Amino acid sequence: MTDILAGIGGLVAGAAATMGVALAWRARPRLRKPELHTLDIAHGNWVCPAACVDFSGAPPIEVGMDVVDAWLSCERAAPVSWHIRSVLLAGRAQSLVITGVRPHVRQLPGLVMRSTVVTQLGGNGYLRRRANVTIGPTGTSVRLFDDTNQELTSLGLNLSQGDALEFLFYLEAETPGAAHAISLELELLADGKPTALAVADGRCFAIGTAPPDAATHTYPGANLMY
Repeated sequence: MTDILAGIGGLVAGAAATMGVALAWRARPRLRKPELHTLDIAHGNWVCPAACVDFSGAPPIEVGMDVVDAWLSCERAAPVSWHIRSVLLAGRAQSLVITGVRPHVRQLPGLVMRSTVVTQLGGNGYLRRRANVTIGPTGTSVRLFDDTNQELTSLGLNLSQGDALEFLFYLEAETPGAAHAISLELELLADGKPTALAVADGRCFAIGTAPPDAATHTYPGANLMY
């Protein structure tokens, strides 16, 4: 839950970044088709295939989270969730309707997650216009929400030419012990014509889930206090 609700400062920074992108677009009106640009990418804590994680060779957390993330990746760990904050540019389209998100998911063979590694207290807040993508034991579900946190089957945007709109993708997995790789496409109707835009330039995200009885380890030096 803290991965979902923490990070008020991230919301303020996100609004400023979105405004900057919108203003930059208005200065270059030659964009014809809708485009999806990534503002930032964040993740939650990690799950690891080792039941007891050996931190003896781990880099100190003070050197930066990028270095810590790289070390955990080398240990074949995977985040438990991802937040992909994006901005949708309307181009010359007079109306846009988000009809869904198409996930491309594959299970990573031979990789069983056995423990959780905590590196942070929470993640970026995400209570805004978004898509929740959940990888479950029987398939992958997608749920769309508007600015009021109301779940909808589709989002009719009705943007004017040149408008920019922030949109967030929240990824999580619910298959205990499994690890997956996932990429996404945002499905749209642009002036009534179907189109699909790659999320995060087509990047593939590793994501995993620990079993219910998994041990929890705190990364050395992690600051878990507000």
